[in-house]
Amino acid sequence: MNEDVGDYFFSNKDYFVSPIGIFEIRKKKDWNSEYLIIVVISEYIDTSTIHEFMNVIAEGKQEFKISKSDPEIMPKALQHILANYSDEEVFNAFGELITNGKITVSSVIEIDTDRFLTPFGIVESREDPLDNLVEIVVKHTGDATLQTELKHHGIPSENLRQGVLELCLRESPRYFERLFGIDRMKDIARDFNMVALDNVTLHNIRELWDVILRIMGFDVPSVLIADFPKQVKETRTEISKLDVLGSMEKESRLTGLMIRLFLKFERMIRDLFYFHAIVVWNEELEYEYDEPDLEQVNEHIVDELELDDNLEVKLENKRLTLGDWIGLLRRLCKYVQGSSTESKNAKSDLKKYTGRTELLGSCSFDLLNKITTSRNQYSHGKDGSIPSLTDSKEIISDVERLYDCFVKNGIMPIIMRVLSEIRNEFGLEYFEITDENEQRRRIQKSDDIPTKSSFMIPAYGDFAPESFIAVVPFW
Repeated sequence: MNEDVGDYFFSNKDYFVSPIGIFEIRKKKDWNSEYLIIVVISEYIDTSTIHEFMNVIAEGKQEFKISKSDPEIMPKALQHILANYSDEEVFNAFGELITNGKITVSSVIEIDTDRFLTPFGIVESREDPLDNLVEIVVKHTGDATLQTELKHHGIPSENLRQGVLELCLRESPRYFERLFGIDRMKDIARDFNMVALDNVTLHNIRELWDVILRIMGFDVPSVLIADFPKQVKETRTEISKLDVLGSMEKESRLTGLMIRLFLKFERMIRDLFYFHAIVVWNEELEYEYDEPDLEQVNEHIVDELELDDNLEVKLENKRLTLGDWIGLLRRLCKYVQGSSTESKNAKSDLKKYTGRTELLGSCSFDLLNKITTSRNQYSHGKDGSIPSLTDSKEIISDVERLYDCFVKNGIMPIIMRVLSEIRNEFGLEYFEITDENEQRRRIQKSDDIPTKSSFMIPAYGDFAPESFIAVVPFW
């Protein structure tokens, strides 16, 4: 049996198994939506809100009759939801609770290509983002302000709308956030039927504007690995507030916070594994960022690391736990240090692209294993108990220490994206790129650099053609 809320359930198309038994799936789902539902409910619903959530999703029918004091109320609720409701019904219930102020969502979660669960309700992307931006800027900015902006950029202002169009083409969509104060930004949000706007301040107005950009149809650059330190800090802060709560509510909130952190940590380890697998097997896989083939990569992993049937099935079906990912990372480390021709080639490619001869350097697997063991205690502790607040803070420190070791040793890749493609008057073509800390660089244009999505490069890598590799996360 898997170890945490995020891995509580193993399912096929008709049945799934949870800690409390086998259940038939009445509303069919694919793996991605099932996994998303588990993650979102684990993160934002607890014992204090689960009955209200169930009441909303059941449209007032009393289908869920489990006491709040039942220690297995959350896995039972998850089981009931996965068996009886579609993903559409689940996320509509979330939207209603956000609208009513019953729950607070702290991040943007992609439900499907054009629909997102956000702190401001469920939103849908529209077409023609440039036209939408021009319309918003013209409607919500005074003529005098716009003329000043256009003059500052050397853009003629006789035709105001045409001038704004040119300004929108010159500047990042995020540039226009500065034109609107909080009250005007909220007016724009209300035009798009967004909710839960009372808590918008100068500290989170960027978050609101990014959601508005998504509604207008823009591809808002996502934050990948670089948001992990922020998650660690937020978890530590939230845990520090739990002392005043009663024991049952404290345990529920602590479990939810820690599991959310562990899920982020697991994704980071998964990203590290796949990134380095692409690096060391780049030539064998004939990897091309614009045509990634996850099935081919997984087959190569199975063959080279000699995975057993159980791990192979879990890898192919995206069922690996944190312990499994750490096990794969350990196998890859041993493979790179092996004596076979294949291992020596892998080590050579690791050196070529990253400047390193070891996968994890001085970062210890002992600490990785300790973190994994700690995570298991939040769902399978002795007598149903979980680690104390003090122990939980120590676990967070372990996670933080390991992340810092990854960064210090250049193990953590850098996330980059292309901001613009430029051709100057002398015919020189180049890209302006940025990392997740908004440090900008200009580099020579190359077909080896992805332009439509964020990509990973080695921390100490460079853009020299003979030693450059860009990996687009596709797993």
